[in-house]
Amino acid sequence: MSKKLDQLLARTEDLIRKGDLTKARQQLRKLTPRQLKLPEDRVRAGNLLRRVSMNKQGLAVLSPLVLTEKVDLAALAEYSILLMRLGGVKESLRRLNEPQVLKAAQSTKGNVFHQLAMARGLCLITQWRGHEAAEEFQKYLRGQWPDYQILIGELNLANAFMTQPQMDPNVLALIESCIRKAKAANQLRVLGNCYELRAQALLRLSRTNEARQDLESAQQILGKERGLGLLMTNKWKAVSDSLDRKSVEPLRAFRIKAQQAGHWESIRSADLEILKIALDEHTYHHLYAGSPLPHYKQLMEKIFHRPPLKQEFRFGAPKGHCFDLTTGRFGPMEGISPGRLPHRILEILMRDFYKPSNLVEIFGELYPDESYDESSIGRVQRVIGRARTEFEAAGIPMTIEEDNQLYRIRLLRPMSILIPVSQPKLSPFDIAWKRLTEEFQIGSHFQAKQLRALLGFSSTKLNLWLSEARSRGLIRTEGTGKKTQHQRLV
Repeated sequence: MSKKLDQLLARTEDLIRKGDLTKARQQLRKLTPRQLKLPEDRVRAGNLLRRVSMNKQGLAVLSPLVLTEKVDLAALAEYSILLMRLGGVKESLRRLNEPQVLKAAQSTKGNVFHQLAMARGLCLITQWRGHEAAEEFQKYLRGQWPDYQILIGELNLANAFMTQPQMDPNVLALIESCIRKAKAANQLRVLGNCYELRAQALLRLSRTNEARQDLESAQQILGKERGLGLLMTNKWKAVSDSLDRKSVEPLRAFRIKAQQAGHWESIRSADLEILKIALDEHTYHHLYAGSPLPHYKQLMEKIFHRPPLKQEFRFGAPKGHCFDLTTGRFGPMEGISPGRLPHRILEILMRDFYKPSNLVEIFGELYPDESYDESSIGRVQRVIGRARTEFEAAGIPMTIEEDNQLYRIRLLRPMSILIPVSQPKLSPFDIAWKRLTEEFQIGSHFQAKQLRALLGFSSTKLNLWLSEARSRGLIRTEGTGKKTQHQRLV
């Protein structure tokens, strides 16, 4: 590493630890690809780019070390976190858990095994898998680290404990230890995060006055950054005020601010906290149906001691035609064919009512076994274009709206979308069966040509489907030739 590059990266590290992310980003914008000649230079630069949320730039720096036959494991740890932040959490976990990666990490000297554990933990915590994340952070902490890295590991471990329904009895002591270490090392940004996390713990213990003091301390530190840390502090202040007043109005006011800031997870979190104070059925089912992660749904069931009462949720206006997300039907019309790419992208975008999806997330869901690269963008954009065209051709008044490279469904006139509350992934057979049950009652007779028109199947595909339906005891077939009829049994 050249002396000039080393000085630039060292200055950036110092600025990050002091909490001055604006100046840190200015330093990193001075980097050029020619300066990063060695793999360790790229890994160090990628780490700094990640910590100031320059995620796309970090991916570009690390891609040559990861998207290759011989993967650099230290680069993979950083790359996975960057990709996770852009929405590619499933691909990140797939890469981190590949057998050859796990085997190589076990046999590699140094802290690579522990770095990969940190990356897995950060990915898992975004999926609300706090218990598994905590195990990974504990693996990370078994490495040989300088004091600063130990502090970061312990803070992440405390955060993983806080995502669980039952708060670990030792978490408060762990956070207080982090506060002492951050103060002693003058790590202001970490200290602000520690105060914000301890406030969460104190609120869960109903110690609101102490929590408010910690939030004031966090705000003094994180307010200089005016980023996500400050928004989180304001959220917990709203929780504290709502609990004190026994009113959801402070949380509703925060919800508006989070919406203006475009921080969708804060809106979701505000709705959860509102429900803890004033439970109402519509908000509960909107939050449950509109939150795609299974572990988040499990968390809701544990918090409120109940599963959802409804099996389906209507998103949109109560009046007008209803689009059935499972079958692709739109009111009395055929709608769109289920299982094809336009239907799949619609199903992907309607999994989350709060957060719009970016191209990385959509690609990962459409092509779960493939790796994201620059060519992936064009592929997803073409599918989006096809979906828009198909919606219009089918007379369905909705489109895929793009705003600042984020995509969501927009309804163009009063209508609704019928969505399974638990959003099970139905097989093509199950989707076709659901369409049949909507058209024919139990005991009804129908012919193959009626089913071909209803399901859009070829004769060969329909015969295979009918064979499986008979084997499941769902239908029976009578007669031969042109007199052949099928009857729905259940």
